[in-house]
Amino acid sequence: MSDKRTAEWLLGLGVLLLLASVGFLLFLKETPKQTDTAQFPVETIQGSGVCGVKEQIPFTKETAHPALLDYDWQSNGKDRNYLVRAYKGTVQAGKGVVLSDENCLPDKEGLSHCLNEIRVSKETFTVLMTHNLKESRCLNQGETVHITLLEDDYAMLTISKKK
Repeated sequence: MSDKRTAEWLLGLGVLLLLASVGFLLFLKETPKQTDTAQFPVETIQGSGVCGVKEQIPFTKETAHPALLDYDWQSNGKDRNYLVRAYKGTVQAGKGVVLSDENCLPDKEGLSHCLNEIRVSKETFTVLMTHNLKESRCLNQGETVHITLLEDDYAMLTISKKK
């Protein structure tokens, strides 16, 4: 091969690689980030309590309180303390009883977004409890919990020790 032909061949190869690189970068830019919205797999979870699926709650940066974007949801529930958010009704402070535990399927990050119906005195409400089933368990129907109100529809739910 002559030097001119080799140079033309290398130039053509370089242009081809440049175009492929630009195309790949454009593809990456247009691909949505997987961490923006939780995805819910179809597999079922075996665990304590009765976990069913009524609906699936997307847990995104837009649905979380801005102050909690860096909260370690993977560790939520350690030492029996769960940060929860009001989902339906008005959360009441005090000693309560768990009426149901549903929506336990984990997302792609291993987080379950359980819906727990709870009764305190004569008031019934539902909280959204995000936690990792491998780190902390779901609530059991009939279990006693203590609820402390926090700001902006959030509360701390503590599982009562068995006597």
